[in-house]
Amino acid sequence: MAKERGAMTLLHICGNNTAVLDLMADTGAQILELDYKVDMKVAKARVGERVCLMGNLNPSALLLQGTVEEVEQAAAQVISNAGPRGLILGSGCEVPMYAPQENLLAMIRVARNSRS
Repeated sequence: MAKERGAMTLLHICGNNTAVLDLMADTGAQILELDYKVDMKVAKARVGERVCLMGNLNPSALLLQGTVEEVEQAAAQVISNAGPRGLILGSGCEVPMYAPQENLLAMIRVARNSRS
């Protein structure tokens, strides 16, 4: 019903869902938000032409506890693995409340710079 009203549909299931990526894509969700435990390169190869992928930076070890440089490196790697098309770079799950703003801005900066 949401899709018929123009809303984008997103599916997120925590954990390593590699074994069920095809089933997730079959749900009709337009976006699959993938946990950091899923290899983005594998996900892109399996279902990335059928749905938009989102994620998959480690929310705790990276966005909450990592450095700006670590976030930049990991974000660039996700983009490299999935390619800039059909990808929404983001956290692999919910962003921790106390994640440093600098880390989130670094993630955004890398995503924006990848469009060039």
